[in-house]
Amino acid sequence: MTEVANQLGNTVAVCRRCYVHPAVLAAHLAGDLSEYLAAIDDTASSASGLRADEVATLAVLRAMRKKGRRAVSG
Repeated sequence: MTEVANQLGNTVAVCRRCYVHPAVLAAHLAGDLSEYLAAIDDTASSASGLRADEVATLAVLRAMRKKGRRAVSG
């Protein structure tokens, strides 16, 4: 988060609040993010018309919703 904030010229708090979906942070803090990302089908992006990073984000959001996890705020 710090590296991205530096590249964007923002603070970590601004990056967290404005650029990263709270469910992604929640998945990371729960230790589940790498599991979700590893489970992504490489062919999904071409089939869905989405970029690979969009498919990955959607997979995390869906997994978090399925688990009933609340997003981390602040």
